Amino acid sequence: MVGVTTLLSSGDRPATGSKCVIANGAVPSDQCCRFVSGWDGGAQQMSFRSIRRKIRDALSDVVPNWMPFNYVFAVPKFHRANGRFPVGESSPEFEFNDFVFWRMIRNDRRMIEKVCTDKQFAKIYARSFPGVHVAETIDVFRLERGRTLGDFEAFLARHLGRRLVAKPTHSSGPILFLDQSPSAADVAKFFAASKVDFFRDKRETQYRGLEKKILIEENISVDGKLSDYKFYVVKGIPLYSSMVFDRFGDISCAVMDLNDLSVIETEFAKLKFPAHFEPPAALPEMIDAAGRLAAEFDFVRVDLYHVNGRVHFGEFTFSPSAGSDPMSNKVWTRRFARQILDILRER
Repeated sequence: MVGVTTLLSSGDRPATGSKCVIANGAVPSDQCCRFVSGWDGGAQQMSFRSIRRKIRDALSDVVPNWMPFNYVFAVPKFHRANGRFPVGESSPEFEFNDFVFWRMIRNDRRMIEKVCTDKQFAKIYARSFPGVHVAETIDVFRLERGRTLGDFEAFLARHLGRRLVAKPTHSSGPILFLDQSPSAADVAKFFAASKVDFFRDKRETQYRGLEKKILIEENISVDGKLSDYKFYVVKGIPLYSSMVFDRFGDISCAVMDLNDLSVIETEFAKLKFPAHFEPPAALPEMIDAAGRLAAEFDFVRVDLYHVNGRVHFGEFTFSPSAGSDPMSNKVWTRRFARQILDILRER
């Protein structure tokens, strides 16, 4: 297993030598990049929203990373997504999203969690596990202060037309497919989205201080399709999996209890249930890989793919959607939260 020091001192060495989609599993491809392009509420409203956001970002940059302050910055988005304020563990209404919220605003992240939040370093970590494959890193663009869209376009030019994708290492969301040369507008939207700071924006503390980079890596999708298997793991024990099918096309999602392989009747992240569903044949192999990959963490979501008979690592997610993914089955999401707490207390 690769240690934290090794991860910090090494890196994915670049190899020698259209379309943009939102890939967080919750935005259909026909709505790609729309969230960056503006708001339809009129120029005055958009200007007000822009000014308000700039003020908020400026305050977030100077306010210390301390739990009470983090709560103030994070709670409005939680409230908008869940229709209520977060509740504590003692409440009978304590849900999975509450668990995520309280953990993400705590300023007590272990070094290995911060390192593995970075997708480039997470891939190095995952590569040390037998039976787990990772997409090859081809190049890295560092979003240092002063780097412009023009700089990125010049960097991107040598990779256009190849079976590659571009994605930020320090956030989740946009993916740029390079095999069909994307439009200038899509590149600009992707570049703007890649500059978002998740600590500043949502007070997800594991993102604080992460270097901003854009990763160029091999495209592992098959015929433009890729299913994403997200495993929720506590102390090395995989509890549930949300399985996102055809994430770049007719997206759908099913949630499975990994204890008895039953399907949970819930709408997850506003995604429809697939018309035809059966567990993938490689599910036991992926469950085993997720448990091994997550063994060093109290709680993490491990994103995996199964492509051409091989398990591929995607990323580690320590605060899924910042606690804002809607879940319609309240009985289940409350049970899920209690299961997590029980395991953490026992171990």
